[in-house]
Amino acid sequence: MLVQVATTVGCGPDRDLDPLGVVVTVPTVGARHPAGTPLRVRFDGYLRADTAWDMVATLTSGELAARVDVDYDPVEMGLVISAGLDLRVGVGYTLTVRADAIEGVDGRVLDEDLVLDFVAGNPRAPVSAERGPTTFGEVAPIFERACNTCHGAEPGTWPPLTADALVGAPSRRRPGRTLVVPGDPLSSELVTRILPDYPGTLGAPMPPEGALAPEDQKRIIDWVKGVDRP
Repeated sequence: MLVQVATTVGCGPDRDLDPLGVVVTVPTVGARHPAGTPLRVRFDGYLRADTAWDMVATLTSGELAARVDVDYDPVEMGLVISAGLDLRVGVGYTLTVRADAIEGVDGRVLDEDLVLDFVAGNPRAPVSAERGPTTFGEVAPIFERACNTCHGAEPGTWPPLTADALVGAPSRRRPGRTLVVPGDPLSSELVTRILPDYPGTLGAPMPPEGALAPEDQKRIIDWVKGVDRP
């Protein structure tokens, strides 16, 4: 269950920007959270692509510190944090997201560490087997459905939306950027163009008729993550 988290809005001592806001945490403070299920922290803006994700969060129980794996979901604008060990049911844990390790693309920062105390609950039964990497064949219909107005068989000034034309290709709209950087979605111009209101993008978002559904955005990002690096 997603619950809104109240945050303090104000100006930092050396900034004219409001703080980066935390809008949702899963679990909420003091709640039970199924062991083996990722913890989630969502913000009110996109985070910097060059964030050192392995330095962002800690998970402790008393003097015990657990290793955590941190992924970033730009569609949800949030962290997905998985413990590197099995949490013990009934034991309390503290998740800390470090303010000095997080910065928004727009320059905003957390005004203080996020500290989230919770209790590990009974694990949930697995919903389904883990998916393999997303293939281009799975994302091609998304492009064909949503982007063929500008990227059809006769694209003119726009490149065709094929794997060969996207992977490693320079952006003509933003010199110095690459359309698809294998394994690095937020360095890929294609990805930042499909994220609504992503700072720094030029021109209308893709597709111009309206934002892609979140599941389509995530499918494209999963494909970029799985593209083999040269």
